[in-house]
Amino acid sequence: MTTFWPLFSERKITTERSNFKTSPNSEIFSFQVAFSYQINNKPYYFAHNTNTNEWYIQEILDNGKFGKTMSTGKWEIPYHIAFTFTVRNRTFYYAQNTNSNIWYVQELLEDGKFGEVTDHGIKSKSYKVVLPFNINDHAYYYSHSTDTNHWYIQELSEGGKIGEVTCDGNWSSDHQVSFHYRIKDKNYLYMYNTKEKTWWINEILDDGTMGEETSRGSLKSSFHVSTPFQIFGKTYYYAHNLQTRHWFIQELHYGGKMGPKATNGTWTNSYPMVFSANVKNKPYIFAPCYISKRTN
Repeated sequence: MTTFWPLFSERKITTERSNFKTSPNSEIFSFQVAFSYQINNKPYYFAHNTNTNEWYIQEILDNGKFGKTMSTGKWEIPYHIAFTFTVRNRTFYYAQNTNSNIWYVQELLEDGKFGEVTDHGIKSKSYKVVLPFNINDHAYYYSHSTDTNHWYIQELSEGGKIGEVTCDGNWSSDHQVSFHYRIKDKNYLYMYNTKEKTWWINEILDDGTMGEETSRGSLKSSFHVSTPFQIFGKTYYYAHNLQTRHWFIQELHYGGKMGPKATNGTWTNSYPMVFSANVKNKPYIFAPCYISKRTN
């Protein structure tokens, strides 16, 4: 089951809506990697089961619901980290196995198809917090090791190649949740430690390097998944606790400052994966919850 919430009005989130057409029939739903991407303004949904190694790509319709499955397959090994990035109007898929640290980059084509592999290799260490971001015409990705607290930012280059490391360092504590967001002309990185319930925000500079810390704080209760989104010219982030099923939305301010909480509630289900997407200029939050088996 995949639930989606169209965000119709400022500071409000609509009710849970379920769509049961998100994978091939007769499958046990257990897809631990999921995200959306766009090619030529056409949105798609990618899901990967790290237990069976199966994957599929599905179109997202104009109303935020899921359309037909565009392609399916099965990898030789699972890839626990995956994301897409776009450089010079070409979109690529990055995948990494956190056990062997094998990684590769493959082009994504129109109509939900995969193209050629453009780069590959083996990482020397495992980094389990990984996210991409764009600044101006350049693409980067941020990696963080929850074991050593080390982090680095690396450029994603033209042609689907992995570029140079722009900066690296060590945090004073680790974090399990992180996301990038942009407000006006500034880019920021939000980080959250689910055990200590502490968060902090750093600016990311235009050259893809880490800037100064802009704010820091703590929360009374923890959350495990999060995603930022924009609506009516304002920036927010959605956070969800998998154990209590509680969620909240909080505003993010310019200058890397935290704004007020906008709304909160409790869902019927827990959603271990979450991502936001714009479909026809309307923002949606998609939350896969694979809790059942469907038969033909």
